[in-house]
Amino acid sequence: MKKNLQPILFGLIGLLVFSSCSSTRQMMNRYRSDMEIPEEAEPYPKPTPRAKLLGELTAPRICYDVTFYDLNIEIDLDNRKIAGYVDFHAQAVNDFTELQFDLAKNMVLDEVNYKGRTLSYVQEEDAVFVIFPAVAAGTQFQFRVTYHGEPVEAKRPPWDGGFVWEKDKADRDFVGVACEGDGASLWWPCKDHPTEEPDSMAINITVPSDIMCVANGRLREKVETDVKTTYKWFVSKPINNYNVSVNIANYAVIADTIHSVTGIQPATYYVLDYNEAVAKEHLGFMTNLNHGQSMALLIISPCMRQLMNGGAIISQRAMGRTFGCMKVLPCILKCFM
Repeated sequence: MKKNLQPILFGLIGLLVFSSCSSTRQMMNRYRSDMEIPEEAEPYPKPTPRAKLLGELTAPRICYDVTFYDLNIEIDLDNRKIAGYVDFHAQAVNDFTELQFDLAKNMVLDEVNYKGRTLSYVQEEDAVFVIFPAVAAGTQFQFRVTYHGEPVEAKRPPWDGGFVWEKDKADRDFVGVACEGDGASLWWPCKDHPTEEPDSMAINITVPSDIMCVANGRLREKVETDVKTTYKWFVSKPINNYNVSVNIANYAVIADTIHSVTGIQPATYYVLDYNEAVAKEHLGFMTNLNHGQSMALLIISPCMRQLMNGGAIISQRAMGRTFGCMKVLPCILKCFM
């Protein structure tokens, strides 16, 4: 019986691969039809002052290594503002009396505090240069940056960085962040350079109690009041600054497990509540396909709405044996293997 089913199975797989490649080819041809090939190459754009300050590894940048960020902010959805603080836990790589971290210049920097003392600083574009008392190489130290403001809004996410303030089909808040291109310092203070990854990170976000916030890592605790709720997420592995994100909406939580070669793995999905029934149907199908994979988090995010046009592309790594990508729900897949 199994042998008789094999040709049918391989035929279906071939059809899936062919249709996926055909759709991709049609999409690329549609884009190429509007393209013009220039006769000569244009000059390479000169880096802006902001880009140089964020991109160069100068002495105030390489003098310390961030090992842990503790991000704590409250998000005001009505006024589209955020306020809070970030605790930097770091180790001095070199002796220093000045270090640099980064925060968008449109945000308001309230204070830099070190051992109970307010430190002086100078801000140039998005770079903040802080004057410290002498810190010797090898010293473990921490300081707190308190800030607030109205973060820039992404005009064309995910290609343009910033917050995405949208509404779902029920006209409720549907909020996310896109900052891979422009950097995480658009909305939280950090050492905003590709070479810098903390070993772990706490992401504590306070939002109104009638909505949910999903962030990176695992949810450790939820502190609720009648008016506000703080979601405490924790990332136990190194993470790029630009990957730190928040997704705020009226989510339904779907708990599941995935059987893999390493055992039974928990899987938690966050979908818009009015899509819960159809999501369960799709996710049940995906669970059967993902043999040997461990999906930890599936969320619907507003950041990809324009790009995906109501659908989603599941990454090749996550889908494993489905040979690439598949269009399912308006979702983004985050997987922590």
